[in-house]
Amino acid sequence: MKVSSSLAESFFDLTSDSNSVLQSSSELQQAGSSGTDQIFQMLSNEQMKITSTPSRKRGASSATQENDNRKKACLQWLRYFNEMVVYTKRIESQAVFNLVKPQKPGIAFPDLVKKAPKQNLQLTGRDLHVYLMNHLVNNDERVDSLQILKVNATLEEAKVFLLRADTALRLDNKHLLAVSIEAGINFERAFEIHQAEKKNGLVPYWEHWIKEITYLGKSQVARLRQISRLLAPYPKFKQLSVPFTEIFERRYFIQHKLQDENIAKEWK
Repeated sequence: MKVSSSLAESFFDLTSDSNSVLQSSSELQQAGSSGTDQIFQMLSNEQMKITSTPSRKRGASSATQENDNRKKACLQWLRYFNEMVVYTKRIESQAVFNLVKPQKPGIAFPDLVKKAPKQNLQLTGRDLHVYLMNHLVNNDERVDSLQILKVNATLEEAKVFLLRADTALRLDNKHLLAVSIEAGINFERAFEIHQAEKKNGLVPYWEHWIKEITYLGKSQVARLRQISRLLAPYPKFKQLSVPFTEIFERRYFIQHKLQDENIAKEWK
């Protein structure tokens, strides 16, 4: 890819410039003001190389122009950092007469890391159904299912199940929705048991009780319960390998699509 090649070349050029400046900085302590002049002269030379480059023809790669802009930004920040080296050394040596703190460049610090584009969360209708179906995994890739808390269990018994659910959620590195759904079922049942015993006034508030047991916050538990109520009747969702946050953000679209009987059958 041409863009990747340009980015790579730009990165190595900048790395080379950075190493040169850092090497000059390390010599600054011995060279004194002459070392500073050498650094600034080197930076000026690099700036001249960029500004003297012939203007690009119309239709040239915008990615290449972006790389040039990034390099200019890097050189300005390199100059600022080296001025700060001089500034700091003078403070250290107490040579503070007529000392002026360097000003940061007026442009943002360049980001050389390409960010992955965000996935389109606005998939709806059949497109959303197909997207989810394409993220089903084979049964042999699934982790062991969590045991489901009995409806007539006690709160003490519920604590054990919730601790297991909390651990499973933190160890899940395959983004298997089964873990979140089954954990949500256990939290939902624990909530019902808690509400029944709360009438006797013998237990603390739900959010306080949860905090004593797990590392999950009240809102996280609420999201798990909500998704379990929505998806538990459709077992095939447990085979999805999709981050829970993505499913939660699409929950209303999924809920709407499951109203289609033919779609709902495919998930049972």
